[in-house]
Amino acid sequence: GVIFDFDDTLVNSLETYWQVFQRSARRLNLPVPGREELAALLGEGKGLAEVLAQLYPNLDNEAILNCARKMREAVSEVVKEFPITVKPGVKEVLELLKMKGIKIGLVTGRVFSQEQMWAELRQLSLAQFFDAVVTASDQPRKPAPDGIIACLEKLNLAAEDSVFVGDAQADVIAGKRAGVRVIVLGDRGAGEAFAPEPPDMVIDDLTQLVGFLEQEAIR
Repeated sequence: GVIFDFDDTLVNSLETYWQVFQRSARRLNLPVPGREELAALLGEGKGLAEVLAQLYPNLDNEAILNCARKMREAVSEVVKEFPITVKPGVKEVLELLKMKGIKIGLVTGRVFSQEQMWAELRQLSLAQFFDAVVTASDQPRKPAPDGIIACLEKLNLAAEDSVFVGDAQADVIAGKRAGVRVIVLGDRGAGEAFAPEPPDMVIDDLTQLVGFLEQEAIR
């Protein structure tokens, strides 16, 4: 089976999130974080409040929660201009996996209910490909392995027969702790950045996943 991360693995969402941070920070008279700085923090598996606390250490807890609320409110406005989109080739790869009878799961750090996550997948025309979904409302977010382990249970899969595909350090750590093989979607040189827990493989295009699964006899 194959379990996927969601943001920046299957969909392009960093630009959307960065625009939310830019817009909200300016309205709140806060410094605007750099795009790469934000990407690094999100890649560590941090939640919104944790990201804000790290970006703005002088803010107290009440101010952090107020910022987080304002940013969540800004999302519906920003997505109209900067929508979250499915990455090229994703639907074709998921369709091929489905045709091969491979079970497909999703583990996301989004604090969504099951209903909200399935609704987003339907909106993006991806829901039909997934057999199980686990969100950060169900289990601790990555790098904790709980979400992947819970997804394996939902799919009735053994860790040794499964692969986790993600894009961030938190994905690699979670996958390794869960005992699955880990593939990172990123630049070819990205593997070194994940030491001391490197992924099993780095691909720069999701279509390369199919070859890996055939080579490893993943079903």
